[in-house]
Amino acid sequence: MTIGGPAQPETQDEEAAVARLRMAGSEHMWARLGASSMEIIDLFRRHMGLRLLPLVDEADRPVGAIYEEDVRNILFNPFGHALLSNPGVDLAFGQRAQTCPVAEMNRGISGLLAVHARGGGKEAIIVTRGGRYAGFVPNSALIAAANTQELERLRAREAELEELRRISAGFEQDIQRLSGTLGDMAAMLQRSATGTAERSEDNNDHALQVLTAAAQTGAMMDDVARASAALVQSLGRLDRETEQARTVAVEAVARVDASATQAQALDQATESIETITASIEMLARSVNLLSLNASIEAARAGDAGRGFAVVANEVRALALQTGEAANGIRAHAMTVRKTVDSVIGAQAGLEQVIASVKQIAEGVTESVSAQRALSLQLAAGADQAVTASKEIEARIVQISGNARAATAGAQELARTAHDLGDSSTLLSRRVGLFLDEIAVRDSAAA
Repeated sequence: MTIGGPAQPETQDEEAAVARLRMAGSEHMWARLGASSMEIIDLFRRHMGLRLLPLVDEADRPVGAIYEEDVRNILFNPFGHALLSNPGVDLAFGQRAQTCPVAEMNRGISGLLAVHARGGGKEAIIVTRGGRYAGFVPNSALIAAANTQELERLRAREAELEELRRISAGFEQDIQRLSGTLGDMAAMLQRSATGTAERSEDNNDHALQVLTAAAQTGAMMDDVARASAALVQSLGRLDRETEQARTVAVEAVARVDASATQAQALDQATESIETITASIEMLARSVNLLSLNASIEAARAGDAGRGFAVVANEVRALALQTGEAANGIRAHAMTVRKTVDSVIGAQAGLEQVIASVKQIAEGVTESVSAQRALSLQLAAGADQAVTASKEIEARIVQISGNARAATAGAQELARTAHDLGDSSTLLSRRVGLFLDEIAVRDSAAA
């Protein structure tokens, strides 16, 4: 019987190692299955140190072995010796093959040890090459090889442990450097985050101050817009009234032959003109005062109020022009009034005077129309300035919110940096414990 498994491919070095373990000349120490007892005994006598004799079949495949111990027991038995001395009796040793482990040489020493452990061989393990008998390896040689292999494994293990110690020492140094670097980075990051938070708070304070100034500017622009709208309305009324005066003058020309009652109506119309011009002068003074105050506030606002200062100066110039026009209107109205008095006193030359009044009214209408157009532009500019001021205020509110968010982010970054420093310290501590545990296990393994 053969015990073992199919040969597994290994390198030629493993087969050569097995060949060196074979008993010298064992590849020629075998008997054919069915050999006579005397042939087998003769082989044992020729090889005095032989502990077993492998048996092979016709194809040179090992089928078992005859052990020297069994042959010796028969030889030392008086009855057995007598039987062997009788030529007519054959104990048929060649038919009494016992189990012996078998393995391919290319499986190497480790493969032989595994097969021998499963087979339970007493003296040796038979080796084959391609399934054909190639000798046998005594147990003593196999054990010596196993001891050598184990010694080499232990030496390799010791070398690995030494390399592991070296790597662990380097790893510990790297971790210490890394931990120090992480700690420095965490400290730097925390300082940077603290500075960022402080700057964000300062930006938030500045944004709030700008927001207050923008709100004040917006309020002033609202006042300017309302004043401009009032000026436009007054000029509109003045335009309508001067138009009415022109109509009256036209009617006066048509009624040049009318009675003194019509002249009295013209006198009343001139009085209305004087009243209106007085109102215009009062309005011009008010607008002038408002524009002066606006210029002062714009100067206080600095660069932010520069554009508003230009608008205020334009309003002031417009007010001055309006006052001059009102003075001119008053002068003309006084002339008309004198003329009307003259007409009341004497109708001579009334047609020419009324024609002059008509011409003056038309001039006033043109002047008022021009002033009204400028006032409309001023009102539109004031409205745009109010809209821009509100938009600036909204942007500043957004900037303030972003500053608060940046402050919160910087504070969170500072906390993260602190956690990073703690993690670095914890990492260094855990690596130290890990390396200590490895050292303890290495000592235990050694």
